[in-house]
Order: sequence, then C-alpha cells, then structure tokens
Amino acid sequence: MSHLAGEFRLTFRYASVRNCPCELIVNGKKVGTIPFKNTRKYTAYKTADVKVNLVKGGNSIKVVAIGDGPNLDALAVNK
Repeated sequence: MSHLAGEFRLTFRYASVRNCPCELIVNGKKVGTIPFKNTRKYTAYKTADVKVNLVKGGNSIKVVAIGDGPNLDALAVNK
C-alpha cells in the first residue's frame, strides 16, 4: 500500500451465487457498503470498485458480510 494519503480506488475481485452486500470498514470506521452482485457461479468472477480515503502509512481494510458473503479472491489498491 502506498505511503501517501488521499483518495484511492479499492477493486475487489469476487464471485457469488446471490447478491451479498458487505460493510466496508477502513481504519476502524464504516465507510460504506459494497453490493457484491450475483455472478451466477462461484467460478464467474466480477470486480467491484469503491473509492476511499487512506491515511499516510499503514491502513486496515475490513470487509464484513451482511448475511452470506461472497468468495473474495483479490484486492487491488489504486491511486
């Protein structure tokens, strides 16, 4: 993760057989909900993007399922 502060785009790669909304928590604060829409199969992946503000240095990013969660495969952080 970058050592710079500011707005970043988080890209989550996921698969799910149903809609699986999840809370997004950054540095201990809820910053939004990620919809994680149905991909129809656990082998059919899509991505979901969320813009967040990160602080200089280390940051914690937590995804909390509201009910059933998706199969999260990867997270990319982009400026």
